[in-house]
Amino acid sequence: MTIDFFGVGMSTLVEAGERVLIFLPGETPGSVGDLLRMGLERKGAHPIPYGMVKDPFHALDVMEKEQADCLVGSPTQILSLARRWNPSHKAPRTILLSTDYVPAAIVSVLENTWGCKVFNHYGATEMGLGGGVECEAHRGFHLREADMFFEIVNPETGEPVPDGEYGEVVFSTLTRRGMPLLRYRMGDRSRFIVGECPCGTKLRTLEKVRGRFSGFVSVGDEILKLPDFDEALFSLSGLLNFSVTVSGSGEMKRCSLIRKCSQTKIPLVRWKRLSSRFHP
Repeated sequence: MTIDFFGVGMSTLVEAGERVLIFLPGETPGSVGDLLRMGLERKGAHPIPYGMVKDPFHALDVMEKEQADCLVGSPTQILSLARRWNPSHKAPRTILLSTDYVPAAIVSVLENTWGCKVFNHYGATEMGLGGGVECEAHRGFHLREADMFFEIVNPETGEPVPDGEYGEVVFSTLTRRGMPLLRYRMGDRSRFIVGECPCGTKLRTLEKVRGRFSGFVSVGDEILKLPDFDEALFSLSGLLNFSVTVSGSGEMKRCSLIRKCSQTKIPLVRWKRLSSRFHP
């Protein structure tokens, strides 16, 4: 069923005969990259399993050699390719980002670099890897309702909230015989979007996740959330990734940023000015 979901979901991004470079684990039978490969083959596309990116320059060479039309991978790994891409080479037409939260800042960098369309995928291992995917309207995720029942609930009471209101995403499996799940809590904050999607689907649409209920820390008078760092930092030219460390306690608590850059360095004065926003 996951294979069918992947095949149908990718039909929005890929046409028959197009070449899809898969930057996901795929060596093991039944892994996410392997299931995606089979789904693409059923739709007449040409999947090219690669695996996780360890050497971005080698990945870029393969991307050019294979003349990839579509890339599938995690946000920061695809960003690392865009930051190092040679403009004289072929650009992908579409990209699917998966396996992690997708900052709008990264989507903007990819679209501006390659002139491509970027789509998001929502899923987890507990869902059988596939949960929802964007369509051309980019309103949110169309959910895999044939296999799972999704709800938005009050995180304190567990009671469902009205459509359109924010709450925690939970789901129950409908067709699984091995380890079925009932109202499994994802910890993600989102809502159902009311109204029909322009694409015409009858599936429910889940708004893009707006962070997690537990993904924040207080430093002084500030509440720091990882999505806030993502949006502020990934827009910086040359930034590949970063880490955030909170140390100390009480009034001595301090937030430290460590940056990883490409060959294009971020001017130190600009980095310090931006970093000061997260230091109370």
